Amino acid sequence: MTKIHLEVLAPTTQTLSPQEDPTCFLPTGKPHVSYSEISDWMDCSERHRLKHVLKIALDKPSVHTEFGRAVHDAMEGFIKTRVLPDPVATKVLFEELCVKLDTDHGIKISDKERDSFSVSIPSILESVPKFLDEEFPGWEGVEAEHALYELISGQDRKYFKGFIDSVIRIPKKKRVAKKTGDMPMRLSEMAGATVDNDAEGWEYWIMDWKTTSWGWAPEKKRDFQKHLQLALYKSFYCKVKNLALDQVKCGFVLLKRTPRKSDGSCVELIPVSVGPKTEEKAIGILNNMINQVRSGRALKNRMSCRFCAYHGTSHCV
Repeated sequence: MTKIHLEVLAPTTQTLSPQEDPTCFLPTGKPHVSYSEISDWMDCSERHRLKHVLKIALDKPSVHTEFGRAVHDAMEGFIKTRVLPDPVATKVLFEELCVKLDTDHGIKISDKERDSFSVSIPSILESVPKFLDEEFPGWEGVEAEHALYELISGQDRKYFKGFIDSVIRIPKKKRVAKKTGDMPMRLSEMAGATVDNDAEGWEYWIMDWKTTSWGWAPEKKRDFQKHLQLALYKSFYCKVKNLALDQVKCGFVLLKRTPRKSDGSCVELIPVSVGPKTEEKAIGILNNMINQVRSGRALKNRMSCRFCAYHGTSHCV
């Protein structure tokens, strides 16, 4: 009798990704949150519920958002390749996005309004390389549009999702006092001493590009809700890359349609300090937001009604 050998296969188990596993979903129907969603919640948790839980979408793109998309695309290419951005290509992309505003959303942009934005593209793109070279001597592009999708500490299978516009690095240096004969240099002479790379080698910068008309008011520059975006980006990026907080700095880079009168520059750096206390505060806000959204509670913040798309509609009276 011929013996038949049967291969017994162990049953396989397929692990669902977070996006496929409904048991880790929030009431928003997603297992993750983003900074823009957190910012909506901080402004008004009822607005967050309408927009992200009930999916009542009233916000629409505008000429401002599409201008930002076109310029961001140019910045991404420059950080990746170090090839100077092409103003003509960026103008063409911006014009195409303006056309899509009409065809996709019924938002018509006049030629005059479109041109008022388009005319500033060359000066912005020409200012960025000079700004980076002067502000960050020896800089190297590390990443552009770096995707974050990271587990949130203190939550069960909940993730933070985001995209970092740009990461660069510059040589981290220290002063070395040379001796003249047997005598060490005076402190006043150390300013001209040669420099050597530090043991860590590099200092990293996380940058978020922001297109704007003329800049930000002082209170906006100090706004912690704005800073929260970079605090979260820096915290999760450091964990992903196994970097200490003091190895990474961050800031907003304002790209202005109206150049600065003093020197004609269209670029301004707004540094954002994120140390352990700021990181702890940022993660605390993130967890508070998730816990409240999970509970289903939402409170209307009437101080935030003025510029809210839902104010005065049947959704929020």
